[in-house]
Amino acid sequence: MPENYDALLPESMRKVLDTAPDQNMRELFKDLAVNQSFRRDVFVRGMTPVWSGEQMQKGNGDR
Repeated sequence: MPENYDALLPESMRKVLDTAPDQNMRELFKDLAVNQSFRRDVFVRGMTPVWSGEQMQKGNGDR
């Protein structure tokens, strides 16, 4: 959870994040603080959601 909520990080780590010169460095500092080498994002840019009717059709194959 700390990777998503800065408030859950220890105060000393939050102070280090506040020294970051820009947003990219802030995210790098946060990754290092929580020992994260791979981001696990839920959302994908540019993906079109599949509506439930379409999903059912795709799951049924040729039926």
